[in-house]
Amino acid sequence: MKFILTNFLVLVICCRGISQNQLSSRNFEEQILSYKPKMNSKITEDEYEFAKMVIRETKVAVRGDADSFNLADYFNVLTAFLSLNESQENIDLAYEKFKNSEGSCEYYISFADDIIQRETYEPLRERWMKRVEICGGEKVEKAVFSAEAYCNDHSLDLTLINKLQEIYEKDQKYRVNGYEENSQHQAKLDHENQLIIEELYSEYGSYLGISLAGPKFEHVMWGVIQHSNKEMMKKYLPIMKEASASGEMPESMLKMTIDRYYGLEYGYQVFGSQAGMNIDLADDATREKIAKEYGVNY
Repeated sequence: MKFILTNFLVLVICCRGISQNQLSSRNFEEQILSYKPKMNSKITEDEYEFAKMVIRETKVAVRGDADSFNLADYFNVLTAFLSLNESQENIDLAYEKFKNSEGSCEYYISFADDIIQRETYEPLRERWMKRVEICGGEKVEKAVFSAEAYCNDHSLDLTLINKLQEIYEKDQKYRVNGYEENSQHQAKLDHENQLIIEELYSEYGSYLGISLAGPKFEHVMWGVIQHSNKEMMKKYLPIMKEASASGEMPESMLKMTIDRYYGLEYGYQVFGSQAGMNIDLADDATREKIAKEYGVNY
């Protein structure tokens, strides 16, 4: 599962702006592969850097293949366009691509609480909530997920997959709905998840990435680390570096954890992925040094 953004990465949404690169639906994906974000007077430097990072990571994720775009990629493009204050026409194109992608209902339902509560999401609120109502019937489909069939399809360990599914459900329990009033309950679940992930890592002796967890749960270990503390992040960053280099996890996830750790520990970000932290980017020399240390694109 390509994961980039769900609720681990906060959307940056601002007012509508000047048309920068007018796109078309017919060859939208090819245009995105050559798309270059542009700075304008209505966005901040942080918003610009964030959008550049999202577009860059999307191009990496699809490996330059216009036919490889999926739900997560369209969601990322939409996020970048909102951050860039792109034209309403281009935002609408990205939104339609996202809406019509297989599995979009999971995103609509998962983000509904944020869309309702956050003023910055107002430009999408009406359309989003209408889709939530339409998507309600698809909750049944999610409920009948068969771990046995999934494991058979991907040659995975059923015991591990059941644990990862439980961890993910706990990780999302209050983040999906009512986080503010239940933050203490979510913190307790997060701590329980951290202990379980520590045990699983010791048991399997490896990062629980695509090979062990498959496409649906490859992000679970990362999510627990991302929602942990500086100590856990520091411990697993070298392990995540190796996992990214070997293809067990997307480089974008590693970058998000680097940003979160350095933001909490040193008060600056490297790639600008954690917009919700309101932390400035480090200077160019520091960013280049850290990117080189972790073997990622800068």
